[in-house]
Amino acid sequence: MKLQRINSYLLNNIENYQVIGISLQSVLFNKRFQSVSAFWRTLSNGTHSIAGVKNRDYFKGISGSYLTLKGKETIEILIIYDASQKIYNQLQVASRVKKLLGVSCKLEFGSYEFFKSKVVDIMEIQQNAQLFGGWYKTKIDFTTHLN
Repeated sequence: MKLQRINSYLLNNIENYQVIGISLQSVLFNKRFQSVSAFWRTLSNGTHSIAGVKNRDYFKGISGSYLTLKGKETIEILIIYDASQKIYNQLQVASRVKKLLGVSCKLEFGSYEFFKSKVVDIMEIQQNAQLFGGWYKTKIDFTTHLN
């Protein structure tokens, strides 16, 4: 049901979605966080700050989903968010992510179209996906699937 819900969101207003791609060695990730949800909570609602702005204030109102693909060697996290509400500065986001995960993590930024094949691959593998913000709270009919 959760993947149907995400598919429904991704098929509507696709031009508004931006993606933050994070790639990191699994060993390094596991040293700092127990799970991807713990990382997401710390990133989006943590009290870590850069330039006097806490993460919880910087990411306030973000809506979207994160998808996770865990391998033996690496972990990949795709954060898909609705940019119609706010477009996040790449330098600010990179600084906040690297403060939590270390400078060895690889970051990519782009439109949903740029990351679409990776998103489809992760959705087909059905590793882990989680909604957040307004996407989590909205109750709609989730009958649409990715083709």
